Amino acid sequence: MRENYIYALPVNLYATGRTGAGKTSLGNSLLASPVEAPIMETHGYMDCTRAVQYVALKSNLRYYDLPGIGSDENLENINRAALCIPQIDDHSMGVVPIEEITILDFSNPPHVKPILVKDHNPTLAHWQAPANQLYVGPDIILYVVAPHGQFIREDRSYLSALLKAQQLHSQNNKVIFALNLYHHPDGTLKPTPQEIEDVQRHLTQIYQRFYNTIPPIVEIDALRGTGLHQMTELMCQILPAEKIGNIQQVLKAELKQIAYQERSRRYRQLLIQIASRLATYPVDTSIGKGLLREAYAAICDYSIRVFNLRNQGAKETTEMSALVERLARETKRAREQAIKVKVKDVEEQEVTSDEVVKYEPKIEEVEVTEQRPEYYTETVLVKRSGTSRFLTTLSEIAAVGVTSPIWLAQMAGTALGLRSDKKMMADNIIDDFNPDFYKKEKVAQVRTKIITRIEERFMGLKEMREKITRKVPVVVETEQEVGKKYLQGGYKVVENVLAIGLGMEKLDSASDFSIGFEEAFQAGVQQVGALLSDHQEQINQLSENEGPDIAEAKIRVILEKALI
Repeated sequence: MRENYIYALPVNLYATGRTGAGKTSLGNSLLASPVEAPIMETHGYMDCTRAVQYVALKSNLRYYDLPGIGSDENLENINRAALCIPQIDDHSMGVVPIEEITILDFSNPPHVKPILVKDHNPTLAHWQAPANQLYVGPDIILYVVAPHGQFIREDRSYLSALLKAQQLHSQNNKVIFALNLYHHPDGTLKPTPQEIEDVQRHLTQIYQRFYNTIPPIVEIDALRGTGLHQMTELMCQILPAEKIGNIQQVLKAELKQIAYQERSRRYRQLLIQIASRLATYPVDTSIGKGLLREAYAAICDYSIRVFNLRNQGAKETTEMSALVERLARETKRAREQAIKVKVKDVEEQEVTSDEVVKYEPKIEEVEVTEQRPEYYTETVLVKRSGTSRFLTTLSEIAAVGVTSPIWLAQMAGTALGLRSDKKMMADNIIDDFNPDFYKKEKVAQVRTKIITRIEERFMGLKEMREKITRKVPVVVETEQEVGKKYLQGGYKVVENVLAIGLGMEKLDSASDFSIGFEEAFQAGVQQVGALLSDHQEQINQLSENEGPDIAEAKIRVILEKALI
């Protein structure tokens, strides 16, 4: 089913607002008609739109003109049902929720009676089903307000319900507020400045309850067509890229330039869709003359139609065909990979190991300390005995010639211990300080001497190692090529698709073909390389290792960030 979504889904424009605000007139002013007549009917009186008026235009664009609000609740319920807003239910007033939606198809020329659409079976349940909303749900809601009619409580209640319902389906705002400024026959504005200001204030207050942005409000004159340029710009800003077709084909001539400015972005979006899709297919996928050749040729053909490059001659056509053929071959060759299997084999390999070859004694020098006794002699002073001291004293007296008998008697008394105790104590003190009462003697002494010496000790055996290299048989696995396979397109396909597309876009600025297809392609290659070179490996990994849907989505994100 992936092949069914390569082109954009429908673009759905819905017009809503109070009855008589100018919804149908806006559609007729905005959209081009093949003849000078309005696309949709309007009668100029209240409740003129009693069904959902539907117009299918070129480029898969659809315009839905809804019944008005604020006058007939049963008609308003059609409006609410079409936009998935809760309906009004008041049996006492004869207001009953609808179960089917009536759709009138105005796609045929204006002189042909509109067709009542039945084949879609638009029951309410079917219409509002999520799967169906993918195709009929609004991409843009043009909320038309006539300021001269004021913006009363019913309008404010409806707008709150509309924004709440839309916010349930999308976080992005889809509503554009079109203030349709009616004029008097003399050309003066019908609404007063105060009425315009009041409406803008109410719209802003209600809008900002749901979105933290400035509401897109534009002043228009649906009958005269003024203000439509600004509205077209807002539409291009709101429309999602993946759902935009060639909108310039359905707008009136004066609005085409605005859409033209968006053409490059939309064109690149389609290139991204194709490139991200093809990147997930194996390059040898067989479609027609080959997937790659068909895809590259289709891009060239599509680009020629988009940029109206139909004036190329036979030379240019041949050059383009040769380029397509060459790129298809080169892409296939670049994504070719050998199929290899592992086989076992025995081979001799040198193995080096660190081995012990001998042992040697391990001797270490250690410092040893020991204590030894040491004997020596020392001369000291020793007190003499009492007799010895007496004899020494006598000899000294004799030496000096002392002969006094009294003194001798005293000395004798002292020697014989006849002194009093007090006198003896004093004499002893004197004796202690008298060197004559000491003698020198040699005394033997002992002391400890510490001796330090170095000696060798055996500390065990020391391993002596050497690097030994031997050849040993080893079982090894080797790869042997047995065939070839083709990988997914990956970055190479992305590069070629975008380079072709961007090159053709370059040709649009040189429509006289002053540059050839090959030169334009090479310029595209350089442009793609500058944008995507950092993502080359990532794109290849995604295309080879992820499932196709996941890979396509992730590659598309990468390309959109780089190119859009």
